[in-house]
Amino acid sequence: MREGRNVPKEVVLLMLRDAVLRRQQDVAAGVCPGYLIDGFPRARDQALAFERAVGPARAVLFFHCPLDTLEARLLDRGKSSGRADDNLDSIRKRFRTFEEESLPVLDLFEAAGTPTVIKVSSVSAVDDVYADVEKRLMDAGIVAAEPALPVAPPALPFDRSKIVFVLGGPGSGKGTQCDRIVENLHYSHLSTGDLLRDEVKKGSELGKELEDIMKEGKMVPLDVTLRLLVSAMEQQRGKAPGYLIDGFPRTMDQAAEFERCIGRCSFVLFFDAPNDVLTTRLLKRGETSGRADDNLESIRKRLETFAEASLPVVTHFERDGRVRRIRADGDVASITEATLKCFE
Repeated sequence: MREGRNVPKEVVLLMLRDAVLRRQQDVAAGVCPGYLIDGFPRARDQALAFERAVGPARAVLFFHCPLDTLEARLLDRGKSSGRADDNLDSIRKRFRTFEEESLPVLDLFEAAGTPTVIKVSSVSAVDDVYADVEKRLMDAGIVAAEPALPVAPPALPFDRSKIVFVLGGPGSGKGTQCDRIVENLHYSHLSTGDLLRDEVKKGSELGKELEDIMKEGKMVPLDVTLRLLVSAMEQQRGKAPGYLIDGFPRTMDQAAEFERCIGRCSFVLFFDAPNDVLTTRLLKRGETSGRADDNLESIRKRLETFAEASLPVVTHFERDGRVRRIRADGDVASITEATLKCFE
């Protein structure tokens, strides 16, 4: 930030997806009409990545003002803000970054004709600028003159079901503990990896496509994974007190899409162990497993992937108290005892 450069888009997108997901129920219920995403996207690649990961925007609200006015405002703010970037050198770098990277975003949207671009002069007093914004948004049909009455969110197929996401790094023993939960509590245990492999074994058209995807080492499309999950959950409906979804979601977009389309996760069962413990276990398993990825180099990559992609999922659910963390570096019996207590 001191350099006046943009924060990496992966960091910003992760934070935005997290925030959108946390407010999704309020928007669906009509408690608030939508999202205002302030100061984003700041570059063309951010705009395109947002549309892929979250969805298209309805409108772009662009405030334009002469640079000398902006400079004076920021310098005045810097007298009391304490912000490291409210100094003349950083301000001028930020202006250059904005002109080089952010203004082309406006060109992108205007050329595409969507979303609607609304340009507002922000030179006037605050109340006058807001009055102009409100009128322009109403004229464009983005907001209604009268607030809409709240509506009930659409029913999801498994919203009333007990759904437990089971997460943990490779070698954390979550598979073993899922077996113990099934044995003691009779939950339905669903592994996305097993579902994909079973579909391939069936030799169906979808299975053949999945086999090609997996052979090439590509990610299976999320909608396919969710379709298989829903089908498996439907087959088990009414046969068990709840669902254990093992090794899913691995990323924030998977978590968001599951809760948007299928149902709300009751809690996340997270098996937490230090990397050195996980590495030792996997190397030991590799002596007899025959698995190609139970070698030191692959293990390190898998642990890095888990930390980068899956730990943010745990952090997200921790924010609203939906994580039950188990120390997974002890013996199997003590881990099982702690695990079963999470369901009391």
